[in-house]
Amino acid sequence: MAGFEVSPEAMRAIKAQDPWIEEAFPRLPQRLPKEIFDRNLDRWLDVSHPARVTWELFGLSVFHYASAGKFSMTRTGSVKTALQDFAFLEQKGQLQPKPAFIVANDLGNNRLASFLGGDPFSKLSDLVVPETLRVLTDFRELAGIEALIARFEDPLAQLESWPLLAQVLGSFSLPEKIKPRLRDLLMTTDFGRLVEDNRDVGLIALFEASVQSLHLNDLQLATRLQNELGKVAKILSVSESTESSERNGMILIEAAVNLSLSASTPESAMSAFAGLARRIVDANESNLGSPQSEPKKNR
Repeated sequence: MAGFEVSPEAMRAIKAQDPWIEEAFPRLPQRLPKEIFDRNLDRWLDVSHPARVTWELFGLSVFHYASAGKFSMTRTGSVKTALQDFAFLEQKGQLQPKPAFIVANDLGNNRLASFLGGDPFSKLSDLVVPETLRVLTDFRELAGIEALIARFEDPLAQLESWPLLAQVLGSFSLPEKIKPRLRDLLMTTDFGRLVEDNRDVGLIALFEASVQSLHLNDLQLATRLQNELGKVAKILSVSESTESSERNGMILIEAAVNLSLSASTPESAMSAFAGLARRIVDANESNLGSPQSEPKKNR
């Protein structure tokens, strides 16, 4: 798909300086695809969308389809071992499904009725031996969407729960009956505090919140998350190391794209994004030349 470039004129409109524009624009490695700001969520969230297909889910889906989901196809020792090595890892002496297989793929659209659709847990359950099936059953109780949302009622569980929720839910939309509970969680979470407690978890949480704001269609929530984004940018500006600043800056930019879409129409999303980008830049500029505190170690 053809893309478009953010023009120098647009950057001047948010008070970017000419020397920076003249230096930065010739070095830009690629254009920004139009689909980023004009998304068709039905296609974007389809299980067959190229951005959503991982080799792990593809491999499991192919095997499940080829074996017609029959356990008898996996009884031989070599196949059983290969499937276990492919789908599970060992943590502290216990088997767990690999992260790719706990994604709630069944929440995605499947317009083509593709074999890629469906719940990875169910596909694995059809194929594994009984003792491994118990591992899946126990983990499913822990990582089910409703169980994950309920875990946030314990403030001490947030640092563990956010990465798991982001892995399981990703950019899929929750069932309608659970959306109010998710909105309450996003309206009450202090993302700045999360980043101060654990930078990586806080950024995962903020990015997942920005993705889910696209599905909740709530201007009050989107506005609050934009303010949280600015707060996090300020915290990072005084605590970031050079090695991680570029990576984390890209996370903030991607979150800003999501929030610009959730708080505006597609036609005005670019200008909304420019405003959020300006806030991120301002947060960094406000600390240039200021005495910086010792970077906080990530716990």
